Amino acid sequence: MPLLDPAGPDVVTLTFTGCGTRADLMSPEVGLDIHVADVPAATDDTDGDDLVLVGHCHSGMLLPGVADARAQRLRSGVFVDATT
Repeated sequence: MPLLDPAGPDVVTLTFTGCGTRADLMSPEVGLDIHVADVPAATDDTDGDDLVLVGHCHSGMLLPGVADARAQRLRSGVFVDATT
């Protein structure tokens, strides 16, 4: 993220299972539970316990599930034009 990186935070972006460049992984089993699991898989390698999750659009439905799974590492969640 070119605008955020110079400001100092580590930024992790991800593509959910079955979407975009990971479309080949789409199956009938892929749903919200799989997408909720995608987030910790992408962030578990990051340092610290001060995560800020930003959910845009479909991701807004995932933030509560991710927050439950990683409450000890989460500082806050931000909904941006998100479905809740």
